[in-house]
Amino acid sequence: MGLKPSDCSREGLALTLRGSVDLTRLLLWLPTAATGGSEGAPFAPEPNDEQFCDPGWSKWPFNVVLQIHLMFESWGQEAVREVPGLTRHHEAEVRFMVRQLVDVFAPANVPGLNPVIVNRTLHEPGFNVVRGLANWGEDVSRVLAGKPAAGAEAFGVGVAVTPGKVVYRNALMELIQYEPMTDAVHAEPLLIVPAWILNITY
Repeated sequence: MGLKPSDCSREGLALTLRGSVDLTRLLLWLPTAATGGSEGAPFAPEPNDEQFCDPGWSKWPFNVVLQIHLMFESWGQEAVREVPGLTRHHEAEVRFMVRQLVDVFAPANVPGLNPVIVNRTLHEPGFNVVRGLANWGEDVSRVLAGKPAAGAEAFGVGVAVTPGKVVYRNALMELIQYEPMTDAVHAEPLLIVPAWILNITY
């Protein structure tokens, strides 16, 4: 595709400079962060990202944890933008994979780095952790015994049962069209796309 080694060198240098600038901005902001504020923070979550909307993320030290995460998120997205030699289709795939990887290690998913979980654990003297471990133990025992998830046995109660049919199928997905059960149905169908991790239907 006409890719030259010099193209990669320029891209690598640009990414290095971008990383250095971002790190400098973060270090210059640390004195403000230490006072427990978020004013002048160099990075901001995406407008539709609700996992960092709790006020606890603006307080020390979680504000710094959040900014470090956002810095790596920004750098990662920049690293896979307009990569020489990649088609737009493959670039979109790489961007998607990088985004998933960054989200896996987001501080909101780490109990000790999430102010919501930390505050709740302190408020309940750890009983929320005990309940979580008990739920996890029950899930493991059900999997080992070959039983469905808790609540999945009662169809129509724990699991919704609505008549429907598969109207489209390919190697990736099945599109199910459910039949209206009441008169209160939208004129246009609603397409629900669940999270990729929830790819198993009980």
